[in-house]
Amino acid sequence: MTSATETDSSVARAHQQSPIDPLRLQSRRLRLTAVAFSTALVTYALCWLLVTQLQWLSLIWPARLFAIAVACLGVAVASLVLLAAWRRRRELAAAIGVLLTLSFIFHLTGIDHEVGERAYRDEGTYYQHATSINEGDFVRGSFVYPHLLYYTYAIALWTCDLYPDAWNALATRWSGTTEALAHQWLALRLVVGLLAALTVVPVALIALALSGPGRRGVVAASLAGLFYVFSPLFNEGTHLFISDFPSACLATWCLWFVARSFDTPSWTSAALAGSFSGAAAATKYPAGTVAMAIVLAWLIQRFSERRIRARDVGKLAVSTLTSLATFLLCSPSFFIDPQHALFGPRGMLFGFRQYAGGGWLGVQPDSHFAYYVSQLGQSFGWIAIVLTILGLVCVPRTRRAATLALATFPAAYLGLIISMTMVVKRNLATAVPILAALAGVGIVALICRSVGPTRRPWAAGVLAAAALAQPTITTIQQTRALAGPSTRERAEQWLIEHLPPGTSVLQESYTPRLPGHLFATRQTRFAGRVPIDEVESGDYDVLLLASSAYRRFLEPDALLREHQRAFARRYEHILSYPKIHEVKASKLTLGPDLEIYRIPHETPSSTGAEPIALDSLFLPDGSMRTGPTISFNRPGQWILARRSLSSGPVTLRLRGRLTSDPTPDAHYLRVLTLDGFSLERVALARESPASQTSDTSEASAQFEATTSGTHFLYLHLANGSVLESLELEAISLEAGS
Repeated sequence: MTSATETDSSVARAHQQSPIDPLRLQSRRLRLTAVAFSTALVTYALCWLLVTQLQWLSLIWPARLFAIAVACLGVAVASLVLLAAWRRRRELAAAIGVLLTLSFIFHLTGIDHEVGERAYRDEGTYYQHATSINEGDFVRGSFVYPHLLYYTYAIALWTCDLYPDAWNALATRWSGTTEALAHQWLALRLVVGLLAALTVVPVALIALALSGPGRRGVVAASLAGLFYVFSPLFNEGTHLFISDFPSACLATWCLWFVARSFDTPSWTSAALAGSFSGAAAATKYPAGTVAMAIVLAWLIQRFSERRIRARDVGKLAVSTLTSLATFLLCSPSFFIDPQHALFGPRGMLFGFRQYAGGGWLGVQPDSHFAYYVSQLGQSFGWIAIVLTILGLVCVPRTRRAATLALATFPAAYLGLIISMTMVVKRNLATAVPILAALAGVGIVALICRSVGPTRRPWAAGVLAAAALAQPTITTIQQTRALAGPSTRERAEQWLIEHLPPGTSVLQESYTPRLPGHLFATRQTRFAGRVPIDEVESGDYDVLLLASSAYRRFLEPDALLREHQRAFARRYEHILSYPKIHEVKASKLTLGPDLEIYRIPHETPSSTGAEPIALDSLFLPDGSMRTGPTISFNRPGQWILARRSLSSGPVTLRLRGRLTSDPTPDAHYLRVLTLDGFSLERVALARESPASQTSDTSEASAQFEATTSGTHFLYLHLANGSVLESLELEAISLEAGS
């Protein structure tokens, strides 16, 4: 009797110590719910395809119901998995629950960061493809980026359109803006944020698989999850809907199925590992190197068993075929013209040619290896990196094969990006989740090898605190910054508050997106491209520079081409302009350093009258321009004439149809200088009444220019008035701008 009891206890303990495997949780309800979720998801995708491509509009209402079903069943599946895991192993289930909570908090907080600015061009590329697909253009002719995200984002946008009122209300409350395009941006970022938040699960499960069951595995899984959540490099990028971060998430799921195959080899693991590797490649081509882990794991297992069976070959074949099939299924346009898809000017090899053919100024450091290693050091912290390297040597012999197989992917991937001719920080993102898992495994292995059992809890706490301190503090500061205004948003607000409406701004890349109804803007890649004579011609009032653009030209040793040196000479000149404001980045304010300069230009000294071309005027509302005239079709409208004037009397004359308005001074001129100083408000005086045969009249306003420089002449006419011509007479007048 005692023996039977002891046997039952040992079985129960073994059950409690065994790792959680979502594919092997024995729950009929869970399996049925998972099948229902998959069916609803496939049906919903089919509805999207038929509605957007074949215009089967009768499916919109069923699609709305399936959208609700997918959401509810997805939550149900997740809840049942956590419940089953809790019943099987509470300690580990609780750890994963905490990690999921932290992951959702950090990857979704600040997801609306700069949705109004939309400063990253790559986001615009994905948005344009997604909207084109929803408009019925299913085939994609460009293969510069893989196509999986194009279709995923198209479905996400279409889903929001199914419930426009509900989504717009939620997006407005979340982002604080009513702009429709910003709401669409938020929806696409939400896709990446949710995917990134869920990826903490495979990260923890990989660490668990490589460390083994028991408390050791729980601690490794917890550490791995924390290294993933508190990675500032990864956290920053998950707030953008570009390919680097979704590909990392998919590659991590693939690696978990590879790790799973060492303990529980099955056809399911082989098929799912292949599917996720194909999906990773269909998101970002270089992420397809994760398939190397599948092959190496298979070779290691065959070597350890010293035999190759038919079913082993079959599993490798299944992984290969599912990987290829998934990749092609996500790129249906490939079948239309395979040669163009592979070798065309915008084909799959575009990126290879670009990265192999040489980069541009600012992305070619002296050592690519040193650059990427320093970025990893800033993300994980040097203490964590050193402890991980030492710990991976201490991994138990029974887990070394699996650890080696999984480490193949980050090693191969890092080798690939280091060999390129230029560096891009976000390229590291694909390897961050698996590196986080290896960090948890390595640190726990080091503790278990070097510290006795009684002291291990203390050692684990001390080493974890030391290793996680830097990335945790950095990520918390970064998340606070993501939830607040950026340097671009602060600069935009300052410009709106301190410069007169209609100010002409010459700006370069990485600067804020200024509202068109308040500023006349010209944006160029680099301000150094614009000749100095053109900059100082009087067409522009202020110059807006960004450190991300111009500072690369301030390093003489990096300037290898003549046009780069020409840009540098122009920057040296324009940086001598009077600086009127600057906004600097900090730990709590993200973005480039921005500098605002007043552009000097000569004030003309000649005296005379000159007509002002109506098409040179700044109009805050484009609907006011009606052919050769300007119509004031709403109360409170105005137009602006920018002129460089010397001090002295100035007269503005106009001709047009001025409506009779009982309000005093309904037609008036307001004069401001560039610093916002108001000189005068002058009512227009009619010089000739409208004749009986014509409703056209003339009017004028006089004011005194007390300073020399740019003046802003705001002409306000009553609703219904029409301006036909405008003339300015002054002591000194510069040609129109």
